[in-house]
Amino acid sequence: MRAISLRNWLSGLLIALPIGYLFLFPELFRCQTVRFSADFVPLAHTPMPVYVQRTTPDSVKKVLVQHITASTGRLRTFWNVPAGKQLAGKAGIIFCTDPETFNRYCGAKAESSAGCSLGAPWGESWLILGPDGNNVDVIAHERCHDELLGRLGWWTVRQEIPQWFNEGLALMVDYRFSPATRNNRERYIRLHDEWLFRGQSGQESIDLQELGTMQDFFSGSPYHVLMAYLASATEVARWLAVSGPDGLTRLMTHLEAGEPFGAAYARLDRKPARSTKNTSPAP
Repeated sequence: MRAISLRNWLSGLLIALPIGYLFLFPELFRCQTVRFSADFVPLAHTPMPVYVQRTTPDSVKKVLVQHITASTGRLRTFWNVPAGKQLAGKAGIIFCTDPETFNRYCGAKAESSAGCSLGAPWGESWLILGPDGNNVDVIAHERCHDELLGRLGWWTVRQEIPQWFNEGLALMVDYRFSPATRNNRERYIRLHDEWLFRGQSGQESIDLQELGTMQDFFSGSPYHVLMAYLASATEVARWLAVSGPDGLTRLMTHLEAGEPFGAAYARLDRKPARSTKNTSPAP
């Protein structure tokens, strides 16, 4: 009787685990099984697995491949990855042509229909692009999130990296708010000017300490999210300008060695800001 009960319990557990996973992480499950979906087809000649909706026109597929290639160049330049060496990010890409499908794969609470990133503790990751996501800025932005994930791992990113740094870093390869330049000082000045303009000359400031989690970052009005992006990008550009050309590489090394983010970030900041609010002068 005991053996039968144990066998029944184990059988029930084996059935419950995948069902529970499906209900708890439906978007990630859909990404993992997208290759079996009749609604999607794979693209060839891409550096990572790319799936597009079957109804995607050939002209759009061609442009998507061009944008993925261009985003690779941005990431290699920013992360200083030499030719012949692979990027750390390994995420597959799913391109959706309508908002409904995008929300099924990204989640109904996605803040836009451009793009989002999904990662799992075991290292698997996916980038979902929506109808507004077929451009270099969005793709490079989402791939930068994945590059950070690939370098540090899911647990370190989740536990150590504040969301403002993750988003600010992604905006260094996303030129929607800043110019396409490798000069971090110039980028900082342009971003700071934009932050002042959008924030009514500093009257609407956001404390970076209030942007530590995804919920903190993306909760509130669209204006709050816009100012969160600008505040984060401005601070990261400032830090990159003063930490030197090897600042990001050294930060990754310290984090990989287990040093807390706050301590490593502050130690490499040769001109620490007086406040966590985005009011620091140009470096």
